[in-house]
Amino acid sequence: MSSTPTYTDDQLKDALSSLYGPNPDETCSHLHGYGDPEHKLSMLQRITATRVLDYEKLVADPTTPTESDLQAKTKEFHASHGPILNLQSVIQSQSPAMALAGE
Repeated sequence: MSSTPTYTDDQLKDALSSLYGPNPDETCSHLHGYGDPEHKLSMLQRITATRVLDYEKLVADPTTPTESDLQAKTKEFHASHGPILNLQSVIQSQSPAMALAGE
């Protein structure tokens, strides 16, 4: 996504409540602010809710690639560029001192 979307507090709270499941009083009573209509969302709650809403938009977008599309592109990439390399092994093989400094 090119820009960060802005959501209202109500949208964010609804997104969080969509994660609560069928028996929220049993499973969510320990959550910060649960059941308090005046609760101001924490930054972590805002981030979580934003990801939920972003994901819902992404899934609804018909141009979003499917998992099989991504797997096919991965195979194409590996065919062109070779397998994934272990970064630690590459650094250690090229310069053991650099591997130690990197840790």
